[in-house]
Amino acid sequence: MTSRDKGQRHFVLLWNPSARYTTGDAMDDHLGILLREADRRARGERLDDEVYVWWGKVRSRNRRESEGLAHDKDIREIKNELDGEGGLDREVHAYLTDYRSLYVGHVVEITYDEMCADEPELVPSYYKGKNLAVDCWLRLADIRRIVDNDLLGVITALGDLEVIHYDNRPVSLFGGMHNLPLIVRRKDAECFFDAATRAQYTEGRLWAQADRERGSEMLMQAELRDNVVGERAWNALHPVARSFVSKAESDFRRHRGDASHNFSDVVLNIAKALEVHCNDLFVRLLSRAPAAARRVNIDGRTRDVVSGGPLTLGQLAHAMRNEKHLRDAILMSLQAGEPFIETLVAVLGEIAPIRNKAAHGELVDRKTALRWRNQMLGIGCEGLISELERARVIVQPPASGKARS
Repeated sequence: MTSRDKGQRHFVLLWNPSARYTTGDAMDDHLGILLREADRRARGERLDDEVYVWWGKVRSRNRRESEGLAHDKDIREIKNELDGEGGLDREVHAYLTDYRSLYVGHVVEITYDEMCADEPELVPSYYKGKNLAVDCWLRLADIRRIVDNDLLGVITALGDLEVIHYDNRPVSLFGGMHNLPLIVRRKDAECFFDAATRAQYTEGRLWAQADRERGSEMLMQAELRDNVVGERAWNALHPVARSFVSKAESDFRRHRGDASHNFSDVVLNIAKALEVHCNDLFVRLLSRAPAAARRVNIDGRTRDVVSGGPLTLGQLAHAMRNEKHLRDAILMSLQAGEPFIETLVAVLGEIAPIRNKAAHGELVDRKTALRWRNQMLGIGCEGLISELERARVIVQPPASGKARS
């Protein structure tokens, strides 16, 4: 499981969608190469570490050739961190935007060599075709779509990033996108490319491959944020959980008039959303807890909730219900108190067997799917997404050591 490091530095870069700079859409061109290589891996023609694409930091034509990058020192330090011992355990992000959409790339190497000549098949052709000068290259092992065609969503997502050389202020799209790449840190140290999480939710495929199959799901995310759940609660939900909720809602709306339809995918995606968000919440709640408080007994084996996750819904419910030391540690850092834990244990314990049956091909009827869909979104009831939003992490736990109730 990737370790979370709030001190880790990341990049923010723009891409220009104009045909003056590319032969089409720059993101599509990079994703096309990455997906091609991932498909080759699936056929046994590539090893895992041979699947990547190079992203070039294009040199501004307004900058004199003699002038170096404003943050070249940071870039070289991050390069050395990646090249050094334990470098692959770091999770360095490249946040890539054209203002309308936002993606995050997994940076595994930085080079100042000319990759158009060294590995031309792994570089979009427009770099050479448009004769673009490149300051440095980022090797991206995966690319995840965070926001699609939603300016408000981009502004909100970038607000979680603090610009190191601008008094740690949030990234601003308007007036703040100069001296690129911006060097930033995440307020929440979120991991986007944890191997264990990917194995559980994408069957080991790249996130780029999973995004390819989601189609217009991002439109549903904006619909749920703006017209159903509300911006605050929606933005507090884990990004992967948002994806699963929107996928569930798209499927439900598409088939809600067909009583004979198997609604198992609706329940499965709602269950996955809860699983992702609760695992992330537990990691954040327990990050300061002693190692002994984080250990739980799962099927006769001891696991650390922070480093040994993610846990399934049933395992999460079991841990909260039966492991008093873990429950007490959670309550030490949880703004919501004991009633929230009781509610969550009941919800996870109830949906876990339904999820397991659905995963094994058993039919889920419309009535069951409707109930869980309404409960998740808060249609005609108090929604789980809104309840999860109130379960915030206390920045400084009570000095007395007493849990809140």
